[in-house]
Amino acid sequence: MILTWEKFHWVDENLKVALQATLKAGAVPEYAENVKEFLGIVPPDVFEKMIHRAKSGVRDSILGPQPYQETSDQYCAPMLGPEAFLGQALRKVSFLRHIVKNDDVLWWKLVFYKRSKNKHSGAVMWCGRTGEDKVFGFNAEGGENPPKYLPLAYPGKTGKFEPLFIRVMEYGRHAPYYLKVEAHDEADGVVVVETRVVSVMEVPQFLRG
Repeated sequence: MILTWEKFHWVDENLKVALQATLKAGAVPEYAENVKEFLGIVPPDVFEKMIHRAKSGVRDSILGPQPYQETSDQYCAPMLGPEAFLGQALRKVSFLRHIVKNDDVLWWKLVFYKRSKNKHSGAVMWCGRTGEDKVFGFNAEGGENPPKYLPLAYPGKTGKFEPLFIRVMEYGRHAPYYLKVEAHDEADGVVVVETRVVSVMEVPQFLRG
């Protein structure tokens, strides 16, 4: 079994993805048996980079400095197997749910990261799902500093991850292209994320604009 201890992994020239567990701040997770053997050989600094621990401090606001306290820790799951081959229409990334049977796990989520492999200013992206009526995520709200991250619950309220469609407009291009992202469980705690380039006719009408 080959595990890669990095948070985000490429599924498109303009998009990366991570699988993340949210735990109560300070909780001590219980790791899957097939992961424990790796924990002793993963350098501590590498493993620590997979975790965002709850922080506290002071933030400036219109009311002046205000204290804040985060209430959860975020653990990213390692990637299992090879990176996705971006030259193919279908790009597949597998993650291993490395935390198991812990009452402190609040939820799992897929986190999408808008980032370009190229040196230009990056792509503009809008997301949508079948059955909905408006775009969301990334550049949907406009503004000068749109969010780079889009977290979505996995598998979600229905117990099945609803496919995500993304319209991508690259810098310097005259027409967008479209991605469809699906995710599902496989045996032994493996979560597979599949991203493919699709025709405009496959995406929800409101996303085609």
